[in-house]
Amino acid sequence: MILSVSIRISKGYIPLMNDSLAPRQDRSVKTQQALLDALDRLLQTCSFEELTVAQIAAEAGLTTGAIYRRFKDKRALLEASFERFFAQSQGLQAEREIAMEEVDDIGKLDYMIRSTLEFTIPYIPVMRAASALNDQPSFDLMLTARNASADWLSSHLETSALTNKELRNRTRFVMRTVSAVIRDTLFAGPGKGRKSKDLEEMVVELREMAAGYLQIRG
Repeated sequence: MILSVSIRISKGYIPLMNDSLAPRQDRSVKTQQALLDALDRLLQTCSFEELTVAQIAAEAGLTTGAIYRRFKDKRALLEASFERFFAQSQGLQAEREIAMEEVDDIGKLDYMIRSTLEFTIPYIPVMRAASALNDQPSFDLMLTARNASADWLSSHLETSALTNKELRNRTRFVMRTVSAVIRDTLFAGPGKGRKSKDLEEMVVELREMAAGYLQIRG
């Protein structure tokens, strides 16, 4: 059985995943996903503080009651969005395992950086909202996902001259740097960030920096 990825059930929202859901529960999960999608869309143009429960419900084509039956308030909805981010990041790890089976270390590094940027960019509005709220539980989920990616990469690099411990520490630093690029280049919001480089330019610069720092031969 697939275990629920919901961590804070006491907050008042239902698990996101469960392979034994009855039809009624299945509809409830789809409703919850629709609400999370609506929140993500609205955060593209509105600040979290400006948003109301009524706006989120309307965007999802639902009633405010549909929200309050699943979430204590809009902050709990934001936290659920981060839990979805965390759950999907675990799926990304499985995809990486397949994609990097026959790839050299430079290719693994390139794919890790590229996939992290591509995966994270759609979540930037939600991350911006959590940052404004100083929401520590959401930050903890992001840190867990980032460290899991870094540790996975360090365990799959074969040509580094570093010890396993040093490689692990440096790989975590690399992933922190990728997060900083996302934050500083894209995080400020439409018209406010320093988005002077496209994704490919960012990947190339980060890959070259990381390859030297991790002492990868290739």
